[in-house]
Amino acid sequence: MKFSSTYLDWLKSEITEEDLGNGYTEITAPFLDRHNDYIQIYIQALTDGMYRISDDMYTITDLKMSGLDFKTPKRKQILQDIVRKRGIELDSKKDELYLTVPKSNLGEAQHQLFQAMLDINDLFYLNQSSIKSFFFEDVTKYFDSHEIYYSKDISLRGRSGYTQNFDFLLQRNKLHPERFIKLLNDPRRSHLERFIFSWTDIKEQRGEEGKFIVLINDQDKSIDTHIAHLKEYDIQGIPWSKKNEYQEAFA
Repeated sequence: MKFSSTYLDWLKSEITEEDLGNGYTEITAPFLDRHNDYIQIYIQALTDGMYRISDDMYTITDLKMSGLDFKTPKRKQILQDIVRKRGIELDSKKDELYLTVPKSNLGEAQHQLFQAMLDINDLFYLNQSSIKSFFFEDVTKYFDSHEIYYSKDISLRGRSGYTQNFDFLLQRNKLHPERFIKLLNDPRRSHLERFIFSWTDIKEQRGEEGKFIVLINDQDKSIDTHIAHLKEYDIQGIPWSKKNEYQEAFA
């Protein structure tokens, strides 16, 4: 069974759209935000054959209403890094995520906007007092301190035609093939499914070479089930609390 094919079939069957009139269409995707609500985007048909896709200011506004402050330089940078990685435009005055694209790019644009909304939504969990620093920063410092050489923010186009993003890439050497790494700060089943799709999508495109590692922020969380689920797809899940036990994987 090809997971990417079944994932796309499921997505096509579950995604819905509603014509709102005046050139606007509402798209509802079966991805859950932190409120366990399906996320929605809005497509506006412009007069020049272009389309404007927007989150209608929902994502960032919702986080701000929940107390997440984006005024600090670090959090501004984290937000900018997410939208840059996904190729999304950010109207900072309106807190709106959007893209303007021709019809031929509508599929990829919707995919990237949905992923950006979910990535930004996850920043809510970084606002809790029990988390003292950003996971990405922690991993970067760990790699640097142990002289683990990496590339950051890797984007590859998969078999589906969609662009898949990875947080780190460790180069191939005598001991290992190249290793793609994603960070999972909030271990939920829906996030695992997204990660599995990203990997199987590029793996089918690139052949059998390479390995995928998911680093899981497991502070006060039980993740054994998640690690077992990843293993079914030949993906290595590593609890961040036990990173020193897995140094060989990063060598």
